[in-house]
Amino acid sequence: MSDIVGTNLQPLIFLACLGAGALSALVYGGCYIFRFFANHKKWAEILADLLFMLTSASTYLIALFYSGFAEIRLYTLLGFLCGFFPIYFLLRPLRKFLPKLRKKLSKLKEKPIFRKIFR
Repeated sequence: MSDIVGTNLQPLIFLACLGAGALSALVYGGCYIFRFFANHKKWAEILADLLFMLTSASTYLIALFYSGFAEIRLYTLLGFLCGFFPIYFLLRPLRKFLPKLRKKLSKLKEKPIFRKIFR
C-alpha cells in the first residue's frame, strides 16, 4: 500500500483546520457568554481572552500536527478562518438574546421559591 502524500492530503488538512476554526468559534461564543454574565469586569475579560487565544492556537496547531506535517500554509489559515467566521456570525444573535435572558433571570430571582436558591 502506498502512503497518501503530497497534494492528496491537502483537502484533509483543510477539513481539519475547518473543524478547528468551528470549534474555536464555539469557544469564542462561550467566552462571550462568560464575559456577559460577569458584567464585563476586567478580570473576566482578561480570563476569557486568554482562554480564547490559548484554545484557538492549540486547536489550530493540534489540527495541523495530527492531520499533516504541522506546516502552516495559506490554505490551512483559510480553512481555519472559513470554519471560524460562519459559526461566529451564526452566534451573533446571542448579543440580542442575552440581555433578555438576564431580565428574565432577575425576575425569576424575585419569586419566593427562588430567593433561597439565589442568595
